Amino acid sequence: MATYIYFGEDTVALDKEVLLLQKNYADVVSMTEVSLVTIANNVGNVGLFSEKKLVVFKNIFLNQVTRGKMSDKIEQIFSYLSKCEGTDILFIEDDPNKSKHYKNFFPKAVYKEFKIPMYVFAFMDSFFPGNPVKCFEYLGKTIKYSAAELAFHMLKRRIRELILVKQDKLSGNYMPWQLGKLKKQAGEWDVEKLVSVYESLFKIEKGIKTGNQPSSMEKLLGTVLGLYL
Repeated sequence: MATYIYFGEDTVALDKEVLLLQKNYADVVSMTEVSLVTIANNVGNVGLFSEKKLVVFKNIFLNQVTRGKMSDKIEQIFSYLSKCEGTDILFIEDDPNKSKHYKNFFPKAVYKEFKIPMYVFAFMDSFFPGNPVKCFEYLGKTIKYSAAELAFHMLKRRIRELILVKQDKLSGNYMPWQLGKLKKQAGEWDVEKLVSVYESLFKIEKGIKTGNQPSSMEKLLGTVLGLYL
């Protein structure tokens, strides 16, 4: 049995790697329900002439770790999976901090981390009115080292955070320095304009998904920057 652990916040690069891996298998099963019964049915039952199979788990630790301690449920599942043979397993984990938990059970697994390049964060931080030159500069550097789709995804997330900051509704595990940075950036915007930016990004995303947006992501991002900065 081969075990793969792909983790990190660069979901664009991670998704591409997952697709490449899945091409090696005749049967790919995505586990939406995580229990010993469903896992045993998909992982444990391997016939002599079965097709090459990959079982995929995504964010299996969601709501299963408290103060760094794994739940009994996940302990039992991992104990079972670590002893299975015949079926390959892929774990996809968005949170890089969770990777340490896998190593206790799968020390010989293939680990691949997908980090977000630092230029992406500089691009997001520079997105505010009156700062087009720097923002375009960091966008260019971002696209040079990573996919434009990642820059789009991260910008959309940042705009949502800024809107919530303006509305005093932001929640989550943010460090004090992160909150301070977001509040400072949000102070450069009117909430109505932020909402307008977010709606534009939403329309772009919808157009791409429906095939009604012929322009490249790089050009679309440039248009957004030109309109709002």
